[in-house]
Amino acid sequence: MIRFIQPPWENYFLTKVRESESSIFLISPYIKCSVAALISAVLQTKQNSNLSIKILTRIDIHDINEGASDLEAYEQLLQLSEHKGKELSMKYISNLHAKVYIFDNKSAIVTSSNLTPSGMKSNIEYGVEILNPYYIQQIRSEMNEYWIKANTVTQQIINDIHNRLTTFESIVNIAPEPIQKPVYSASSTSEVPSIATAIINKRLKPQGQDIELVELDNLRDSLSLIKSKRMGKTKVIVSIPTEFIASGGENDIPNKSDEDLSEQERVIEIESSYEELEQYSVEDIINELNSDDEVARKEALKRLKILYVLDKHNVLPYVDELALALSKTVIRNPHSCYRLLRIMHDTSMVSLSIKVMEIVKDKQGILPWPLLKNLYRLSPNSLESLLYKAVREPLSSKSKKEAIYYLSELNRKLKDNKSVIAALKYLTTDNDYRISGLAYMYLGKTQGAESHDYLVDSWEHSTSQTPLSVKVNILQGIIEAGLIDKDREFFARLTESCNDQFRSIAIKALQQFGRTYWDLLIHMAKSDPVAKVRSEAIRGLVNIDQTSSHRLLAELVDSEFESSVKRTIHEQLNRLNYESFKDLSTAEKNSILEAKLEELHSNERSVRLKAARFFGKIQEPSTIQALHNALEDEDGIVRAVVAEALGDIGDKISFNPLVKVLEYDSYYHARAAAAKALGRIGDKSAIPILRKSLDDNSGYVRKWADWSLDVLGNIE
Repeated sequence: MIRFIQPPWENYFLTKVRESESSIFLISPYIKCSVAALISAVLQTKQNSNLSIKILTRIDIHDINEGASDLEAYEQLLQLSEHKGKELSMKYISNLHAKVYIFDNKSAIVTSSNLTPSGMKSNIEYGVEILNPYYIQQIRSEMNEYWIKANTVTQQIINDIHNRLTTFESIVNIAPEPIQKPVYSASSTSEVPSIATAIINKRLKPQGQDIELVELDNLRDSLSLIKSKRMGKTKVIVSIPTEFIASGGENDIPNKSDEDLSEQERVIEIESSYEELEQYSVEDIINELNSDDEVARKEALKRLKILYVLDKHNVLPYVDELALALSKTVIRNPHSCYRLLRIMHDTSMVSLSIKVMEIVKDKQGILPWPLLKNLYRLSPNSLESLLYKAVREPLSSKSKKEAIYYLSELNRKLKDNKSVIAALKYLTTDNDYRISGLAYMYLGKTQGAESHDYLVDSWEHSTSQTPLSVKVNILQGIIEAGLIDKDREFFARLTESCNDQFRSIAIKALQQFGRTYWDLLIHMAKSDPVAKVRSEAIRGLVNIDQTSSHRLLAELVDSEFESSVKRTIHEQLNRLNYESFKDLSTAEKNSILEAKLEELHSNERSVRLKAARFFGKIQEPSTIQALHNALEDEDGIVRAVVAEALGDIGDKISFNPLVKVLEYDSYYHARAAAAKALGRIGDKSAIPILRKSLDDNSGYVRKWADWSLDVLGNIE
C-alpha cells in the first residue's frame, strides 16, 4: 500500500516523528534551522524510553554559504543526544541527493522534499509513502549501506566549518604595469591600479603580515569578495610592489624591470556580507532607505554595513540624515535596523542610535527594544539619560514596561543611580496600574534607603481605591529594597490581614529575620485557612531551619489533606539530606518514609523520579526493597534514577538486581546507571559482567562500565 505526498506536508511529517516508537531514520541533503527546531521540539516532548534517531545528510561549505543548509541546524539536532531516552547519531556523505524518511517499520517516505521550509511547504515537490513492512525493510537496508560508508558529524566538524565561514582569505594582486602614479584618489578612476578580482586561494587560517593598507578607502570599490548570505570576516591579502609603497609622493614608479620588483603582502580585515562591493555613495544609500521598495531598503542596509566597516569616516557626516531614514526602517522592521546598529559598534555611532530612538519616540510613542538593547550594550550612560527624559513623555504601555526593565538593568550596571530611581518614581504615578505596580516592584530592586522609604510611604498613603495588585507590588518592593528592624512589627501585623496575598508576602518578609517569628510561622503552617498561605509558611520554615522544619513536615505529612499543600510538603522533604534525616527520631523517619514510599507508585513520572532521588540522598537501608521493585518501572528514566539511588546507598544486597538491569534492560541510560552503581557498591564479583558490558552498543554504558572496572580494580 502506498500514499501520495505533496506539500504542504510539514504537519504530516511531524506527526510521523511524534508517533515513532523505536526508530527514526532521516535522509536529507539539506536541513534548515526552522525545521530542525520543529523536530527537536517534538522529540523533546516524547516520553519514549528508548528511541534511536539516525540522520544522514551532506555537509558542504558552499551549500551553507548559499543558505541551502544551516550550520546551526546540525548543531541543534546533535543536542538531542543530551536528552535521556534519545540516542541520536548523525553522519554525512558529500554527494548525497536522496530524500528518504523512515519511521519504525511502519512508514517510509521517498520524496523530492528536503528538510527545509520550502521543501515542506511551498516548493512543487512530490513523493510516496510506503506502508508495506517488507519494502520498508528493503529501503532501510539499502540506506544503511550508505550509512556505514558515511562520516560522523561531530561538534568539532561544525566548529571547523564555522571558522572557515567566518574567516576567509582572498588573495588579489595589484599589477605593476598599469600603475602610472603611486598616489591616487577615488575620483581619478583612470589612475587607480587594476586589481585582479579572481580568488586565487581560500585558507582555513589567515596568513600574511597584519598591517594596515594605506588608502584603503580608495580600494573599496575595486575589491570583489566572495558572495554569501552569511556574515563574517574576510582577510584580503593585497600584494603590492615594494617600490610602489616606498615611493610616497613621487610621480613615477622607478624604472625597473618586473624581475627587480619585490612584493610585500599587506593584510586588511573586512567585516562584510560577502556581497560584491559596488560604488555607492552615502547619499544613494539614504535615498534607498527612504524608498517604499522593501527590497531596495534591505539592499541599502547591506551596503551601509559594508560601507561603514570599510570607511566609517565617510558615514559620520551624514548622521542626522541617516537617523531620519533609519527611523522609518525601525518602524517597519526594528530587527533589521538593530542588526545594522550592532555592526556600528563604536562610540561614534552612539549619537546615531539616540537620534533614531528620539525620532521614533516622537513619531509613534514607542521605544523599540532592539535599539534599547543596542544602547544598553554600547553606552549605558547615554541610555540612562534617554530613559530619564523619555518616561516623562507620551509612551506606549509596552515601551514603558521595557523602560522599567532597562532602568533596573542600568541600576545594576551603573554606580550612580539617582536618575534611575527618579525615573522609576515617576513611573509609579502612571495612570495604568500595571505600569505603576511594576515600577514599585523594580524600584525596590534598586536596594537603597531612598527607595525603601519611598515604598513605605507609598504603602501608608495607599487607600481602598488603590488596586490590590499595586499594593502587592509595593510590599514586594519593600522586601526587595532590604528590610530594616522597624519593618518587623509592620509585617508581623500583616500576618493578621484578612487578605491572603498580604499574609503570604508577610511570611516572605518575616523569614528574613531568622527564628524570631518561628512560632508564628508554625501556627500559620498548621492553621491558616488558605492553602497557599500554609504552603508559603512551610517554605519559609524550611528556608530558616531545614532540620527543625523537617520535624514539623513529618507531622504535617500525615495531618494535611489539601493536595496543593501536601505537594509543597513533599517538595520541601526532597531538600532533606542524609545528615538531617539521621538526626530525626524513629517515629519522624517512619512518617516521612511512609509518605515518600507511596510516591514510588505515583501515576506521575516526575513524582516517582523525585522519590527515587530522595531515597538516594538519605541512604536509608529500609528503602532498598522498594527500590528493587522500582527497577521494574515502565519508564526507563525512572529505572535509571532508581539504579543510581541504589548505588548511593551502596548495599551489596542490590548486586543481583543491578546485574539484571545491566544485562537485560532495554534502555541504555538504565544499563549505564546500573554499571556505575555496581562500581560504587564495591563487589569485585561484578568485574566479569562489567567486562562483558564493554561491548555494549551504547558508548554511555561502555563509559561507566570502564569507570567501575577502574574503581573495583583499585579495591584491596
